[in-house]
Formats: sequence, structure tokens, C-alpha cells
Amino acid sequence: QFLYFIGVVNMAANEADLKRSRAEERPPSSSKGAVLESMPEAAGDAARLEQEHVHQVYSAIASHFSATRYKAWPEVDAFVKACQPAEVMIDVGSGNGKNVIIAPRGVVAVASDYSGELLALGRSKGAESVRCDGLKTAFRTGTADVVLSIAVIHHFATPDRRLEAVRELARLLRPGGRGLIYVWAREQAKDRGGTDVLINWEVHAKFDASQTVMQRYYHLFLKGELEALVAAVPELEVTRSYFDKENWAVAIRKRAPTDATREASQGSAAQPPVSH
Repeated sequence: QFLYFIGVVNMAANEADLKRSRAEERPPSSSKGAVLESMPEAAGDAARLEQEHVHQVYSAIASHFSATRYKAWPEVDAFVKACQPAEVMIDVGSGNGKNVIIAPRGVVAVASDYSGELLALGRSKGAESVRCDGLKTAFRTGTADVVLSIAVIHHFATPDRRLEAVRELARLLRPGGRGLIYVWAREQAKDRGGTDVLINWEVHAKFDASQTVMQRYYHLFLKGELEALVAAVPELEVTRSYFDKENWAVAIRKRAPTDATREASQGSAAQPPVSH
């Protein structure tokens, strides 16, 4: 009843999509972290890379990963705690739900992630959650007053898929709604060697006696790249842009219909009259 209230639709179809994605052919994996010299162009190839180096990795390392991600970052914490009672906040790519469980009393806050393992850990802490693909969530259009996308979009392997992820955030927001997006920056103290990379994650012996090394895919964003990505979605505008501990971040707002109407009318006013 709670999830129906906030506009979750077609959950069975969404779960079926996720199962089909998991069944796709796995690409060959590398033995150590590396820069990817060539990237897939076709959506299917990109999805397979993400399946191998994002989805399957987070499922495997969920417990260890969650143990290292127990507290919201200060700027994210402040953004979430500015939410007002009765507002709906959806965290797309929520992981273990750490940003959802800090929402103020009266805020309808929902965690959404591809990883069922991470969502289960979040539910154990009291987070309401829905399993979704970040490119096609199970929520109705205009459901959210607030959206979060914290350290998620850098895991999509092509420019088109990253743009699709931002468009999905715009779809979820009501006009006038706001959001916060974080992505890993290319401009880090440690040079990763390129913009598309595989980063090693060694599972701690506490969680895996063999201390398996997994590789996560990242697209590292250059300065201005995230703002340009948001600018490609006309319904959205950037209200703040900043660098925060190896991440580029933007606060966004979904334009109200009056904003679009005003801009269109101003554009028409600038045109010379037509003679007949």
C-alpha cells in the first residue's frame, strides 16, 4: 500500500527486465584494475559491460561495501535534511539506503537500486525500497519532490546511457522539484590514468576468506561534463555546481511549465514580424 501510494507501477515487468539483464552473456574480465582503451558503442555491449563490472560486483561485495558506506556525506546529509514533511524523495541507486534513513520525519523516502543484496541491507535498517534499473525505474512520472543520484551515473558505460539516466531523474521529478547528482571526478589526487577505468575492490577477509579482487567500472567525469549532461535535458536546470572530495556534484531543479512557456515566448518575441 505504501509503495502504491507513492506511484510504484509495473513492478512485475520491472523485475522481469532485471532478470533478463542478469542472464545476458558476460564479457571477458580482466585480472587487475586498468584503463579501458576502447568502449562499447552499442547499448547491448554497454549493458553487458555494466552487468559484469557493476551489477555482479555490487551483488558480490554488498556486505563489505555496505560496511564501508554507513554515513551520508555532509553535503548530501544537508540536502536530504532540508526536505519538508509530506515531500516524496526517491534515491535512485541508493545502495544500502544510508541517505534514505536520515530523511526528516514526515518525508516519504524510498530507496531504489539494482542490487537486491544492498536493498536487503537497507531494509534491515528501516529503509523502504524498490528494486529498479536506474534507466527505467518503476515509479510514475512526476512522483518525486526530490531525487538523489549519488555516485551512480559514472557506472553507465556510454554517453547515451548516462544521458538516459539523467532523463529518468527528470521524469521522476514534479515541476519545481529538485535533485542532487554526484559522480566521480577525473581530477583526483590519484591519477587513474584515463576516463574509463576498472577499479579494484579487494573483499576483506572478514567477508571473504579468499579476499577476492573484483573490478568496478567507472567513467570519470571531467570538469564541466556533468553540467553539460544536465543541460542536454531541457526540463532541468543546474542551481549549484561544486567539487566535493573527488566528486563533481550538481544540484538540479525541474523547470515549471511556466518557465518553458516564458522562454518560448521570449524566443518568439525576438523573431521579426512576418509580412504577407
